[in-house]
Amino acid sequence: MKLYIYAMEIEEVLKGDFDWSLKISSRGDLDLNDWVLMQEVDIELNVDREKLTGIAVKNLDDSIHKINGKTQAAITELEGRKQSLLALTHRD
Repeated sequence: MKLYIYAMEIEEVLKGDFDWSLKISSRGDLDLNDWVLMQEVDIELNVDREKLTGIAVKNLDDSIHKINGKTQAAITELEGRKQSLLALTHRD
């Protein structure tokens, strides 16, 4: 597989800070504003599908857990507001 390395933050690349200044793509024809093709590399990727699937499922489970928690908190708040309103209407 051929991968293409682009400089997307030219000033950072010139300073030697490559952490966030480079982008890798499988396309060598990207013509995006300040992106500059730096190098093309041939590489063989060994994708561990089982490992990646496990990580993806765990991430989804974590997201579901967070959303369930937020949803339950919102429902509890709304139920409390409802009870407060009902209590007001039962007063004389």
